[in-house]
Amino acid sequence: MNILFIRFSSLGDTVLVTGVLRAFVLKTSNKHTINILTFKEYTDIFEGADFVNKIYTVPKAIPLGGYIEFLKSLPPFDITVDLHCNLRSRLAGYFAAGKVLRYNKRPFARRAFVKFRLCRKELSLHTVERYAAGFYPFFGLDVPNREELRPFIAKSAAASLHKNGKKAIIIHPFASKPTKEWCYFPKLTEVLMHSGFDVQIIGKPSYDISGAYPIPHTPTPEISDLIKIIGKADLLVATDSGPMHIAIALGVKVIAIFGSTSKELGFYPDFSGATVMEEDLPCRPCHIHGAEKCRRGDFACMQRITPDKVFDAVLKVLSGA
Repeated sequence: MNILFIRFSSLGDTVLVTGVLRAFVLKTSNKHTINILTFKEYTDIFEGADFVNKIYTVPKAIPLGGYIEFLKSLPPFDITVDLHCNLRSRLAGYFAAGKVLRYNKRPFARRAFVKFRLCRKELSLHTVERYAAGFYPFFGLDVPNREELRPFIAKSAAASLHKNGKKAIIIHPFASKPTKEWCYFPKLTEVLMHSGFDVQIIGKPSYDISGAYPIPHTPTPEISDLIKIIGKADLLVATDSGPMHIAIALGVKVIAIFGSTSKELGFYPDFSGATVMEEDLPCRPCHIHGAEKCRRGDFACMQRITPDKVFDAVLKVLSGA
């Protein structure tokens, strides 16, 4: 069958699609033609993936009339799998020929859990499992375990970031919301530099992370550059963010620092090689996507994760313990 899979954004959500498609192709012995429809800026996520036949892209800012004309120009597909479930993806399903399958993102259950701590059982599945549940059964397939659905990005064969034998650590201290950012990143980077690690910061700055040591910083890397930089590192220390998922997909070890979000929301890095630093507090999660400010006023979910705790985790991960 000729199948169109749709996922427009965001960065992390789109990265999570990759492993679901890769496992599907393996389980169906490459019998189907796999096509992707996404935003143009996410093309590099699927470049080099031998399980994808063609990537169709649109700009984020495309006007409605232009988008409809684009959809009319697409070839017919036997099946459209909507892994986004918003107005834009539903329009694509409407114009595409053939059957439309959609995944259940459980928006009401997630909101009920955040507000009232209800529906915990309904939120037991990771997003990759929920993606798979949206179309695997149609093809007579059981949903595999999470590790089989692990996101996958083709890794560059370029040399590592090692300098003078030092372990290379990438820091991504920024996030989409203030309550997803860890306040001690400047201190951690200073400790890592003082301890002899090769440290590089990536991401658009939302606060000053400069300290006593000059640290290389790539402020606004393209996704292709993110993939190259992270893929050459020994470890990524990051917030709950897109680069965290990229590292998982590249097989790079990750220490993820979680504050206002939690595993019930579906994006927890529950894969081998990932370590999550978090505090078990009754107020977590406080928002589906992370809040603008701490409702308690003390930001305990992040304040209690000290630099020493994260540094110890870095040493443990890099030692293979």
